Amino acid sequence: MSDGATAVVLLHGECEDGSVWAAVIRLLREAGVDVTAPAVQLRSLEGDARYVRDVSWRIPGPVLLVGHGYGAAVASVAAAHLANAVGVVFVAGFVLAPAQSVVDVVSTPRGRTYLASLRPEDFLDSAGNSVSELRLGPGEYADTLAADLPAVVTSPLAVAQRPVAAAALEERASSAGWTTLPSWYLVAASDRFIDPDLQRAMAERAGSVTREVNASHLVPVSQPGAVVAVVQEALSGCNRETRHLR
Repeated sequence: MSDGATAVVLLHGECEDGSVWAAVIRLLREAGVDVTAPAVQLRSLEGDARYVRDVSWRIPGPVLLVGHGYGAAVASVAAAHLANAVGVVFVAGFVLAPAQSVVDVVSTPRGRTYLASLRPEDFLDSAGNSVSELRLGPGEYADTLAADLPAVVTSPLAVAQRPVAAAALEERASSAGWTTLPSWYLVAASDRFIDPDLQRAMAERAGSVTREVNASHLVPVSQPGAVVAVVQEALSGCNRETRHLR
């Protein structure tokens, strides 16, 4: 990044992995954008954000953090204490205020479908402590996350989904990058996982530049072009701001 161009860091959400960004990565790279998509560990909000900061600060030059679902919450917390962060893009994701958790946000009538969709499974960690993880049932995955995608696409995603620790959704955000950085929000208008009206309310609270697309929650897979359009809009806005500050 010798030219000082802004790099994009893509953060996946719960019940998925970095493969959901495959088409978005291809389109951004074709447009000459540097991209990285680290694996979000889905264990702890603060721990996940710390890992993302460690990855991002090693990138020479400014970075734009882009988060989907729970990954949006991680992006915001990470950006708050990342010196080279210039903006945040939320893709059908959670925008948390300081001292607020995902569970706080979805403990409302608009958020009930989210918690109702996730199934708890308990496991023992290496220390012998019981850990609760949340995932979608294989038969519910497509209908909840990706009703606009064919089974040939959703079936492998359902099998390979990565569960999120319940503790990560219960953990309250220590900070919020959107309070000091410009932000953009892509609402998935046909989302059955995170209610679209809840998405709009979070975007409005954050003062995000808001765009909408008629897509399921897995909008990076079903409508990658729409995601890339918002990311490029954000890159243009952040680059203008960076040049102004110089």
